[in-house]
Amino acid sequence: MQLLVSFAFSFFYTMRMQKIVTGFFYVGLILVLLGSCKPKTENSETTSNDSIPKDLISLNKKIEAEPNNADNYNARANYYLDKKDFPSAAKDMVSAIHLDSTKSSYFVTMADIFFMSGQSGKSKRSLEKSLLLDSNNIQALQRMAELYLYIKDNKKSISYLDKILHLDVHNAKAYFTKGVDFKELGDTAKAISSFQTVVEQDPEYYHAYIQLGLLFEAKHNPLALEYYTAALKLNPKSVEAMYNMAMYCQENNKYNKAIEIYTNILKLDPQNKYANYNLGYIHYQFLKVYDVAAKHFTNAINCDNNYAQAVYMRGLCYETLGDIAKAAVDYNQALKIDPDYDKPAEGLQRLKK
Repeated sequence: MQLLVSFAFSFFYTMRMQKIVTGFFYVGLILVLLGSCKPKTENSETTSNDSIPKDLISLNKKIEAEPNNADNYNARANYYLDKKDFPSAAKDMVSAIHLDSTKSSYFVTMADIFFMSGQSGKSKRSLEKSLLLDSNNIQALQRMAELYLYIKDNKKSISYLDKILHLDVHNAKAYFTKGVDFKELGDTAKAISSFQTVVEQDPEYYHAYIQLGLLFEAKHNPLALEYYTAALKLNPKSVEAMYNMAMYCQENNKYNKAIEIYTNILKLDPQNKYANYNLGYIHYQFLKVYDVAAKHFTNAINCDNNYAQAVYMRGLCYETLGDIAKAAVDYNQALKIDPDYDKPAEGLQRLKK
């Protein structure tokens, strides 16, 4: 299935920033909306000379055997689209549409190519052509809803999703997209209702559980933990779900549990600077174990030398421990990384007193 990777627009991977930085860090919504993708594995299944992947060889042979079969060109275009080879994908779709310009699905593929090439206007026109050929093409309706979601015309997006649900009342992806629309519109109740409908229709819809967890967490409702737990059951190694669960525990005074989860995250992802930072923050702010906190902040800095907040917090630990020289070094370094960061400057002023 082709992916509109350029749709990655401040929604989905919810690796939120550390406690002192509010908000969410969202990425990759379209990977959620369009389902799982084939990774770019050019070397995964190759011929004996490791030159051409076997699945591409198979597609090439089909086209050679049936050069007038438009479906074969569409299939290869989708292959190239997955590999982000847009010129090759476009070339094959020109051939497919030249052979048969009556298939609605071909214009959905072309719309994907245009969008991923940064031509959203042409993508929209291709989807309009697809819907002229088949007004009930659910894939085209879904893409159109996602396109309007991308440009933040949520009401228009919802109108296309309503058309899908009129055709297929059990369509979990449409309910999920609708939930995102309602969330962006600030209608939490309808967003929750939509995401709950998603898991009713598809109990294995991981991302809906994540969204429900986030929405209930914002309400400080312990149901958030149940939804994150459900997500983890579906994907036991999900750093995203674990991180969200740890943040809930951290923000609700369950510090030992948060520490346990952050530690487990680091077993899976040792370079996770946010887990390291939050371990430091918990030990500094709540447990008052400043030397341990400094070690965790050091680990975060080792993951990212330009992590100004971690450098500042380590300096704050040193200041609290009475090591003024090390504190000054860290405050100066934090300011060097981010000259507009006020707290290190304030720290240096304190040290002068």
